[in-house]
Order: sequence, then C-alpha cells, then structure tokens
Amino acid sequence: EDWESAALCARDRDVRVVVFRIGIVLGPGGGPLEQMLPLFKMGLGGPIGSGHQFVPWVHLHDVVEMYVQALTDPTFEGVFNATAPHPLEHREFARALGAALGRPALLPLPVWAMRIGLGGGASAAVSGQRALPARLLSRGFSFRFPELDHALQNILGTDGINIDMVDPSKVRGPIPHTSSGDDPCIFCTRLPGLMRPLMRFSHSSARLKTWG
Repeated sequence: EDWESAALCARDRDVRVVVFRIGIVLGPGGGPLEQMLPLFKMGLGGPIGSGHQFVPWVHLHDVVEMYVQALTDPTFEGVFNATAPHPLEHREFARALGAALGRPALLPLPVWAMRIGLGGGASAAVSGQRALPARLLSRGFSFRFPELDHALQNILGTDGINIDMVDPSKVRGPIPHTSSGDDPCIFCTRLPGLMRPLMRFSHSSARLKTWG
C-alpha cells in the first residue's frame, strides 16, 4: 500500500522504520468484539457466512507489547504481522466466544449484517486471512495471549488476570519513565488505554501477508 511504501522510504535517510500490519484487535471497551457481544450474550451469535474464513485476531495487550518493543529496541525494524500465532476459522472463533459466555453460537450471521454493524472493519472478518506473525516469532516475541480461549477469558474478566500494566521485564532497552520513586509511570499504566483506538481501526488497508 502507498502509506506503507512511503513510510519505508524513510530508511533511505537512515531512519529506523517499523510497520505493523495489525489484525483484528480484541480487548475490553471497544472494537469488533464489543459489536458482536450483544447477539452472542443472547445466544443468537454464530459464524459469519460460511464460517470457513480465517480470523487474524490479536489481543490488545500483545499489540501494546509489540509497540513497546518497537519503541525501545533499536534492532526492531521492518514489516511485521501484528496477529496472534494461532488464527482460527470464524466458526471456531464463534464457538470459542459462545463457550466463554456460556451461550450457544450456532446461528450464522449474514454478511450484510456484519457490514452494517462493523462498517469498514468488517472486511477482515468477512473475507478472512490466515496471517501469521512469523517475523515476530523469529525474534522471540512472547505472546501473553497466543490462544483465543485464554484471550477471551481475560477480556471478559473470567480469568482474574489484570493486564493494565505493561510488563517491563519483556522490554529490551530503557523504558521512558515519566514518574519518580516507586509510583508506576504514565507510560506503563496508560499505554494500553491510549492504544484502544486501534480496536476501531484494527484492520488497516494493507492486506496482511501470510509470511510476515
């Protein structure tokens, strides 16, 4: 895409460039998941269309960790698929969401309804791509939520894990702290909240690459 090519041109001026091709970001307080929850909570949810299209999902916490590493690790450079390592077909995604809510998820959702509900963000869910984070994994990136079941349990608040704080132990290089003493810095505590708009624009116009 034009914007990606333009960004990568900065490398000609010795500027380190990192491009994330972000999948469907799942997290509390917004995004496609919030649009889907009402139907699924009523037991009226199900796969989109045939259900065989892949969902390139990723947990918001892991996207935040990717950005933290990209900002603080000078060896982090290039184009990366920001997706979980275990993509699922939408029928499996719907089954997992229904199970997390304790509801059946058998009724297929018509494509037109998803386009109305999610607008431009429906394209990834409707068309589907089996994108894999191969370059992230080759760098040793550790996903906190590689499996959808655990990710949904966390988002829905059923696993008892608090993910509001970025884990400094996973960051290579200095963290730009903005506080003193033992108080948590704004960067650590607020970044997940600042990243939540990604859930509204989670699937960029650039198509994800299966090898990235």
